[in-house]
Amino acid sequence: MRRSPFGVKPKFSVRVNGSEALAARLVRVEDWGSILGGDAYVIQRGLVIQQGMVETATADGSIAWVVSSGAGDRQLVEKAEDHELWIAPNHLQDAQPGSTP
Repeated sequence: MRRSPFGVKPKFSVRVNGSEALAARLVRVEDWGSILGGDAYVIQRGLVIQQGMVETATADGSIAWVVSSGAGDRQLVEKAEDHELWIAPNHLQDAQPGSTP
């Protein structure tokens, strides 16, 4: 399986809020630290629970802070809580590879 320099895995079948159309335009990110400053969807068990900018992530990439696009609220997201970060491929250029805190 090919990997990009951002640690992004190729998209796979998932329904996001019941919409396969939205999911078809997104890719799941494994290395959360690789997309700092980029826009992402926070998905938990197939549902989008937030959309915003990945502000920071732990060095091991298991926890991230995401700032909401709307109200500017911050949310702590954790892989251990079944959170996933998904991005649109066109947002890859907005990310800052290798800039984990």
